[in-house]
Amino acid sequence: VRHDRFTPEAPSALGARAVIFGGHLTETGSFAPGTRDGLLAYASAPDRPLLGLCGGHQLIAEAHGGQSGPIVPGTDPARDLPCLASIDLSRSAVERPSVRRGYLGVEIERDHALFADVPPGGRFLHMHYWHVAEMPAGFDVLARSRDGVVQAMAHRERPTFGVQFHPEGFSEAHPAGAHLLRAFLDLAPSSGIAAAAGRAGAA
Repeated sequence: VRHDRFTPEAPSALGARAVIFGGHLTETGSFAPGTRDGLLAYASAPDRPLLGLCGGHQLIAEAHGGQSGPIVPGTDPARDLPCLASIDLSRSAVERPSVRRGYLGVEIERDHALFADVPPGGRFLHMHYWHVAEMPAGFDVLARSRDGVVQAMAHRERPTFGVQFHPEGFSEAHPAGAHLLRAFLDLAPSSGIAAAAGRAGAA
């Protein structure tokens, strides 16, 4: 479901058992006014398990009073994030202060079912230069990168999660993302489908 067509009623109408907010290549201030209202409204009070990926993670934080922005304020590292089709991300990992690209590890800070089956040393696909700069109320940090950037969070009272990386970008060589997605879906009821909303890409 496109971000501007998503409504808080959509998951129920679709019979979804879980909702995933995808990433995007558009910075928050560049979205047309009102086009994210349905996503923000749903993220503030979801009626089923919700997982945000990259920009979706940042959107969930925003819906709960958190703040997102560039990892290093004042920088313009977008040029370091090439078209996914132009490089082999499995062979090109970049972890600069202002930008993350490729398969990188995270440091798990809190035991949680979301990471229970992730193999030790598992790496996830990163493609971002923004992050959750101020944690939202009611959430705990589950994982960070080595320099402290929040990489995963979970709501304390409901199955609402955000990850800054891209678990959907798993591969045979890097299966950690598949384990995390499976763990998320295991938290959802057994009937229905998973609904996804958002733009393709990452921020």
